[in-house]
Amino acid sequence: MNHNRLYFLLLLFAFSLGIPGLAQKRCISQDWNFCRISDETSKAEIKNQGSDWSSQYNVQHMDMNGNSELAVPQNTLGAELRQLENKQWEQITLPHTPFVEPLTVLHQWQGICYYKKKITITPEEAKKHIWIEFEGAMHLADVWINGKYVMQHAGGYTPFVVDATGLLKTGKENELLVRLDNRNNSLIPPGKPLETLDFCYYGGIYRNVHLIAKADVHITHPILDGHPAGAGIFITYPKVSQELSVVDAKTEIKNTSDKEKVVELRHTLYTWKKQKGKDKKVQNISETLTLHPGVTIENNQRMEVKHPALWSPDEPNLYVLSTEVVENGKVVDKEETRIGIRHIEMSIEKGFVINGKPLRLVGSNRHMEYPYVGNAISDQAQYRDMYQIRSNGFNIV
Repeated sequence: MNHNRLYFLLLLFAFSLGIPGLAQKRCISQDWNFCRISDETSKAEIKNQGSDWSSQYNVQHMDMNGNSELAVPQNTLGAELRQLENKQWEQITLPHTPFVEPLTVLHQWQGICYYKKKITITPEEAKKHIWIEFEGAMHLADVWINGKYVMQHAGGYTPFVVDATGLLKTGKENELLVRLDNRNNSLIPPGKPLETLDFCYYGGIYRNVHLIAKADVHITHPILDGHPAGAGIFITYPKVSQELSVVDAKTEIKNTSDKEKVVELRHTLYTWKKQKGKDKKVQNISETLTLHPGVTIENNQRMEVKHPALWSPDEPNLYVLSTEVVENGKVVDKEETRIGIRHIEMSIEKGFVINGKPLRLVGSNRHMEYPYVGNAISDQAQYRDMYQIRSNGFNIV
């Protein structure tokens, strides 16, 4: 089998995988510390968190001031923090599991654990907007920076971003503290008690964490700004054929400064090769934009690609769209998005059709877990699973 064909990347996955640029995104998965709260504290199940009448009295769902933001009552939190003072923290690297399970998991560990990380930033980064991006943490996360409570995220299967702008200082170590609670919670998918499910969801910060630094004028983050079918860079293909295809790039840009900014928004399309990554230049377009202070705008630009190499599971041809924000001749923000040009349709009459050709879908179900470490598996292990699935004749997961 030609291994180059493995880059089919599943129809449910990924044609917009970000590629860092400008050294503005760096992985901070090394040198974390971990501590698990005693099992006695963790055994209690979170109850009455639904829409029923009794939920309003649940201190685990509402703090003393009636705010739903912090789901941990102060007395509970205080008791946990006192435990942490006397605990031996374990030095770990992400991805990480809070409990090494037996080969056959009959009763998955559930409870409360903490992660902390010392972060230093450069003077250049301190002038910018700082975001901390978590790819996955199971499943109720509370985050503090230098002792200040920042946010809560509910949902272990979705990434989240912490806006740390102005909270990190230069010339000192900053402490990032994360509390994770993976006990049964009816408000968080899958919503059912673990013992009623036919799979385990495990726990911990089981994916990488990145620190992102952005200039005053920048491309927004699709998770942090969170507009449906918007924010960040959103790619569509209004026309797809082997003779001519159209790539439409919708980009959201924000000016957080108190001054009017004139910038050039530039898109350049490159071919992508497994051995080289970004390869030959295909096409480029640009537009000059005026952004008033504090304004966020959407910009649509469209490029025509003659005789494109279309994507399909059997011919997984990819491109890289490089998007740059240029101010006074200097690139102040850059995102690179890996894309596959394709058109998909489904009907009772034709079944599944990609790029005008019928395709028989042969599917597989996959749980993202590995013995002992649960979901905390490496990128290479993820690739291995895809390799084996494709090698066995499947083309969709």
